[in-house]
Amino acid sequence: MTKKNRFKFAPERKEVEKQLDVVWAKSVKKLAGDKCEVCEKTERLNSHHLFSRVHKSTRWLVENGVCLCYGHHRWLAHGKDSEKFRDWVINKRGQDEFDRLKIKAYGRATHFSVAELLVLLDYSRNELKSIGDIW
Repeated sequence: MTKKNRFKFAPERKEVEKQLDVVWAKSVKKLAGDKCEVCEKTERLNSHHLFSRVHKSTRWLVENGVCLCYGHHRWLAHGKDSEKFRDWVINKRGQDEFDRLKIKAYGRATHFSVAELLVLLDYSRNELKSIGDIW
């Protein structure tokens, strides 16, 4: 593959990943009832990854997300006391679920082709539609 072709291909991947991020964030908020999972505020909501976005194997799993208001996102999830946040997640989701996600996130590296990302995007959009029907 020449440099020219490689760079021509990259924006398509980035665009699909961006769309997946948007669908993921909306799904996390919908599953939380469009409110902060800590204080139940409904304004300035953020979808936060429990395990970093750099881990492609869990990046777009809604169970790897939590809906937080701006304050809790900034101070609890990205604050100095990461242990407190981890404990809160384990209390809310359970140790088994936390460990399952951790193993998946830190396990073998996952690389999706653009075609696989497009399938995942289609699936995620359909899931978001069905979540919308629940609420």
